[in-house]
Amino acid sequence: MARAIHANNPIVKGLHQLAEHSPEESMIMDFEKTLQAEHVMMLAACIEIAHNASLLQDDIIDKADSRRSVEAAHKIFGEAASVFASNFMISRASRMLTENYPNPHISQLFSTAVFNLVFGELI
Repeated sequence: MARAIHANNPIVKGLHQLAEHSPEESMIMDFEKTLQAEHVMMLAACIEIAHNASLLQDDIIDKADSRRSVEAAHKIFGEAASVFASNFMISRASRMLTENYPNPHISQLFSTAVFNLVFGELI
């Protein structure tokens, strides 16, 4: 997944083109080949998945008809399907973290962030 996000990112492509003509090229290319780079991309993907999941539920709570000038998912697929999709996305992001980060601290931080997100909607 991280490779797909990385490969299609126009900013990353632009950085590659810039790097081809700079002394830092080897440093950028070396970092991309590291496990650390894969972990950074995986973590970014998990955060983005959770954020998008929260937007699905936020649109239902706010009774929004659209998001960014596009009809809201719950208006197209129904509220139940949107909630199930959101729950699936959050659980999938959580699973990705636990599968890729053996240190439980990352999962604890993620679960705290999700807790705070939900609690914020309640108050």
